[in-house]
Amino acid sequence: MRCPGELFSKALTLTGSGSRARKPDKLDASQAAHMIPDPNALPTLRERYGERYRWLLLLSVMVGTMAAIMSSTIVNVAIPDMSQHFDLGQERAQWVTSGFMAAMTVSML
Repeated sequence: MRCPGELFSKALTLTGSGSRARKPDKLDASQAAHMIPDPNALPTLRERYGERYRWLLLLSVMVGTMAAIMSSTIVNVAIPDMSQHFDLGQERAQWVTSGFMAAMTVSML
């Protein structure tokens, strides 16, 4: 593994900082890997999906938000029936809701 200073000095020779900049004739594999465009970069997304990528992103965020709200609502609606069926007190019912929300948060990570 290379140290950051070594990569920085190599980048300076490639970009040409200074009066006498030389361009290398051939790039090795590590230098070529740095020149590959990021597939998640904004220009790459624009090339792949056109201008509709913004709407696709908005749609996916909206669906995820609605799914999270619906799932927490379902648990809150089911709490009274679960309390009667399992003979739970209010403290235990609150733990069920908190546990569900914690599990949903961990699953999103």
